[in-house]
Amino acid sequence: MSASQVTARIAEWASQVRYEDIPRRVVDEAKNQVLNTLAAVHAGYFSEIGRAVRRVAKDLNPGRDATLIPMGERVSLQDALFVNCGLAHALDYDDYLLGMSSGAASALVALAVGEK
Repeated sequence: MSASQVTARIAEWASQVRYEDIPRRVVDEAKNQVLNTLAAVHAGYFSEIGRAVRRVAKDLNPGRDATLIPMGERVSLQDALFVNCGLAHALDYDDYLLGMSSGAASALVALAVGEK
């Protein structure tokens, strides 16, 4: 089976999954991942790297797509992802879930895209 066939099968399966189909432990882990990532963003806000990221954020153009989480300001989707993910990684917390560091890539992207 080719990679595109595998991707198509996974996409078909994923498009049919209902919330009720997801095991409770998976839902709980997903919630924990989001909460841990948001905690890392807020903790990173006060760090030295967080201060540098905040300086960059001051120069961003206001937008309407997504929120700079600790600050509450709205900017473009790309700018929100840059700042929020930068803050999430400022203290180099490892948010390993299922063998990978996925908080900024999954939780923050999903939140920002959902907000947009």
